[in-house]
Amino acid sequence: MLNYAVAIPSQLYYPFSETVCLQLSREEVVPIHVSVTLQSRAGNETLITQSISQFPFFHCTSFQVPPPVGNPDEVAFVVITVMEANSEFQKKQKVLIKHADKKTFIQTDKPVYKPGQIGMDRITGLGVDGSIYCPHPLSETVYISILDPKGNRIAQWLDVTPVGGIVDLSFPLAAEAPVGEYTIKMPDLTRTFRVEEYVLPKFSVSIQMPQVVTILEENFPLHVCGMYTYGKAVQGSVKAVVCRKHLHRIVFCLHDWLTNAISYSQTNEDGCFSTEVNTKIFHRKHGDNYDFNLEVEAFLKESGTGRKN
Repeated sequence: MLNYAVAIPSQLYYPFSETVCLQLSREEVVPIHVSVTLQSRAGNETLITQSISQFPFFHCTSFQVPPPVGNPDEVAFVVITVMEANSEFQKKQKVLIKHADKKTFIQTDKPVYKPGQIGMDRITGLGVDGSIYCPHPLSETVYISILDPKGNRIAQWLDVTPVGGIVDLSFPLAAEAPVGEYTIKMPDLTRTFRVEEYVLPKFSVSIQMPQVVTILEENFPLHVCGMYTYGKAVQGSVKAVVCRKHLHRIVFCLHDWLTNAISYSQTNEDGCFSTEVNTKIFHRKHGDNYDFNLEVEAFLKESGTGRKN
């Protein structure tokens, strides 16, 4: 008795390749000839044909899926035929041939560019099975253009040939390129990106200290933190000055060593600097020029840019 199995996907997607496998086993050593054929309206295609005298037998092969005839799918048949000396056996199996649901994607290396930068974009076609395909037949002209915010064409490519189903392009932006939304345009697809003048992100500095410090306390905690407007911690160096308020001068913290405590340090990963301020210096008497209110002035210098706040 001959045991057989034909393994093939139940749905075949044009224009991709698929794989068919044939497995045979039997106890008697009787030579046979076996063939596996794909029958479709496009014609009959022999996928496997083999004369076999040794068992078990296993073989796989790949084939190009033919285009479906009809709209949108076609029911085809996979036929296995086994011929022995005095007999012939045939079995059919239905399969569905479909057009692949292909999608083309345009990607840029960043969503926002500055004037004068070089932009990079990639055009990729993905099939229903996740494989990469050429976005357009190589015999066709692939036309790609880039339009500025006013619709003026600033770059174009003709007769682009995909490499492995991928198109990589670069485009330099003029130093005086207008800001706004730009468009990468293909015959059936568009994608936008923006050109903006780069503005350094703003950050604020906050100070935390006790509302009341008694003369019995030798130290009090001081915390200085820097935070960007979008919530990220600022990395940089901190200078914090604590002073007794002068009664007759408007200038904030005169940096008089007799009335000031000055600290320097780097912010931690949370964007903060913490220290203990010694109160001994503030206990000294300096006539009637200073009251007993403490004021704090803190400066944060951003790492990399040197900006202060």
